[in-house]
Amino acid sequence: MQKRMKVLMCAYAVDNKDVGEAHLTWHWINNISKYVDVTLITMGSRINTTCGFEDHPNVKLCIVKPKITFRWTGAFDRVIKPDYVEFFFRAHKLAKQLVSQETFDVAHHIAPHSPRYPTPLYGLGLKLLVGPLHGGLQMPSIFQSTRKAHFLRRLVTFIDRIRQTYDPLMSAHFSSTNKLLVSAPYVKDALPPQVADRVVVIPPQPPEQLEVAPDRVESENLRLIFVGRLIESKGIRLALEALAKVSSSNIEFNIYGRGPLEDELREFVNNKNLNSVVNFHGFVTHDDVLKAYYSADVLLFPSLKEAWGLAVSEAMAAGLATICVDRGGPGYMIDEQCGKKIPIMEKDAMVSLIAEAIDELAASPEKTKAMGMAAQARIAREFTWNRLVEKLLSLYKS
Repeated sequence: MQKRMKVLMCAYAVDNKDVGEAHLTWHWINNISKYVDVTLITMGSRINTTCGFEDHPNVKLCIVKPKITFRWTGAFDRVIKPDYVEFFFRAHKLAKQLVSQETFDVAHHIAPHSPRYPTPLYGLGLKLLVGPLHGGLQMPSIFQSTRKAHFLRRLVTFIDRIRQTYDPLMSAHFSSTNKLLVSAPYVKDALPPQVADRVVVIPPQPPEQLEVAPDRVESENLRLIFVGRLIESKGIRLALEALAKVSSSNIEFNIYGRGPLEDELREFVNNKNLNSVVNFHGFVTHDDVLKAYYSADVLLFPSLKEAWGLAVSEAMAAGLATICVDRGGPGYMIDEQCGKKIPIMEKDAMVSLIAEAIDELAASPEKTKAMGMAAQARIAREFTWNRLVEKLLSLYKS
């Protein structure tokens, strides 16, 4: 019987009951731990008393809770993670202690997923992998707003570029890392040129799926669906403006999500006489979203800066064709067999192309169905946990 590898892992936050990065990180570690023994340095959950690994047979939990707390919330907390500084130094100290007490085969810094955070696992004398990394996408220049709401992100991006060159912790981070794992080719552009030969593209995180998928109900209409926050970067305004230009009459569009643009979008729908076509469902549970995919034909998701694209992978797994922007995660996951990709160009031109794509799919139900089947097959073939873990284990051993 082959001996299981021992992996020292670090993940800033992990939680099987949370959403977002902490939840995704839990899935990563849970699947990897089926094949290796993991010692995990983490702050655990940021919102719950447990993180999901307390009694796990293959994960030894080492909790490092920051003692300094911050009152900032919202975008600042998501972008900056102010308590990461304390976590970094305490986690590095603990990692050195652990390495002095037991033998590990490899170290893996798994989260945060943004390239801006240095790993506490540097300088341990172990082979070090960092990732999956994604993010770093900015709004396309022709869509960038001068509103103050975007000032923080522009400032952070500027600081990131300076830190990659002059920050000694980032220098130690990159010099110690043997492999930088990225979830899509575009991420490589956000990393320093000197690490290009150590970048490895691995399959994106597989989507969650219903244990028992509902039967798909056929419809004479082309049923479009959007899932996400109602904000500029998600492209929901482009989607509705395109819908106002389509020539097909057999269209319905279901929108799942809330956000600051909701009132404005509802007014647009009313002014364009789209009330019989567009339905706002607001926030619903994740299971309800997964069920909603089976009452749709096409994911209409023209997000302008989507780092990964959870909605896209979920829709593909449910057998939907996709209309998306050819950028970031969706641009990587969708090919011409799975959907229609819209290039970045002037807004009016993009709106026209989206409208043309909708009309094309509405006129050809057979083509739409074939794209959905191709998308489902692509997920099953390339974006699975077995495929991802197999790739990761080969990197651990190489």
